[in-house]
Amino acid sequence: MRRRFIRRRVVRELVTLIGVVVILSGVVFAKTQFDRGSLIVQMEDWRTEQEEKASKKGVDLLDWDLLRATKGNRRKGPSFDKDLLTFDKEVVNIVGFMVPLYDFVNFREFILLPLPVECYFCEAPPMREVVIVRLAADETGGLVSDPVLINGLLNLHQGPDTKYFYTIEEGSWGAASEEQKLHRREVNLQQRLHAMRELKKEQGLEEELLEPVTMPSAEQAPEDEPDPTESSTQE
Repeated sequence: MRRRFIRRRVVRELVTLIGVVVILSGVVFAKTQFDRGSLIVQMEDWRTEQEEKASKKGVDLLDWDLLRATKGNRRKGPSFDKDLLTFDKEVVNIVGFMVPLYDFVNFREFILLPLPVECYFCEAPPMREVVIVRLAADETGGLVSDPVLINGLLNLHQGPDTKYFYTIEEGSWGAASEEQKLHRREVNLQQRLHAMRELKKEQGLEEELLEPVTMPSAEQAPEDEPDPTESSTQE
């Protein structure tokens, strides 16, 4: 009898202890989730504040909501919002939080997120929120905790087994000027033409087919072109 009584008592105490642990774990988890939610709100507000400052200066920003509307995964590939597709191969401005890829100072490549990495609470950020930024040849960076404004050429990567959904090439700090946008589009066109030339050479096609077609100027117009005003006068 005594042994049975002791065994029951031990079982009751063990059950009580387990219950206390479960309750405490629930309280800690709830507090952690609350703190995480509060931190997310604070960081969103912080980024939004910087975005509003840039917008008041006339800077057109790429909205994170467009990126967050992307669907898909690494294996199947992304499905982009139709409004986001209009920015493909265009120079964009975007505000976000930096995460280093390899180095913390004098780096040329980093991750840009809508929230600091600690807001994801030990989870990897979803792919639709990860932008890889590659700085231009004359640009370097150092890690900062504040939201940063960067600009560069946005590339949307489609198809299966995509490592990253988006990259920003030739990135630089601050907002892009119209001169920067024009220059980067010209560079991008030259890169495309170079790739086309290489492909045509491999396929044995004529080089003349690779040259862009140009429209003649007014000074180069044929002299024997009939003047429509003269013909109407003669009639």
